[in-house]
Amino acid sequence: MVSSGWVRFAIAVGLLGGIVLLIGLFPQLTGIEPTPGVGIVKISTILLGYSTFILGALIFVQSAFYPKRPHTLWQEIGVRLSLTGLVFSAFSAYADVLGYGSNPPGPGQRPLLGIYQATGLVGGFLIAALGVLIFALSGDRTIPELRDFGEDQIADASEVAVLDNNEPPGDLIPTSESPRVEQKASEKLDAADAQVTDGSLGGRSIE
Repeated sequence: MVSSGWVRFAIAVGLLGGIVLLIGLFPQLTGIEPTPGVGIVKISTILLGYSTFILGALIFVQSAFYPKRPHTLWQEIGVRLSLTGLVFSAFSAYADVLGYGSNPPGPGQRPLLGIYQATGLVGGFLIAALGVLIFALSGDRTIPELRDFGEDQIADASEVAVLDNNEPPGDLIPTSESPRVEQKASEKLDAADAQVTDGSLGGRSIE
């Protein structure tokens, strides 16, 4: 059964992540004058927004399509792939801050998002999105009530369903009028037998 509460929560988380992501990409939407280039604040906002968006997507898929069902191996791989993509994006975007980028922090120099860092950031986002897609397509689609059934139980359930579909029509089911119907039928049969007997004797009387 789909939990509507979790579905609404996942949609809210996804929308929140999308809004934060838009603010990070286009800070002028908030009315604040952005600084030139892409600095640490913008990078952090973009990472936070996209991570929240991926989290909302995973929760939505689980609650809407696979409620109360254990994860398959491929779904576990999809979740870990999404997390790996987010970590890869973070390490690429924070390369200058962590000291292995082309613009390490120093006097008169602030971290910037270069071409290689931006490529790593977008690549990590694509990996995270691929993980969500794998998580959505590789889940257990069996009916929860039949998951614990063996082959014998499923066969028995199928036989019961066939028998239920082969029930006689309602007019053939015995009712309280059945004795009267049977009596009239027997009277008609007796009359028919009498006519046949008279015909076979050729109208001769029996003494």
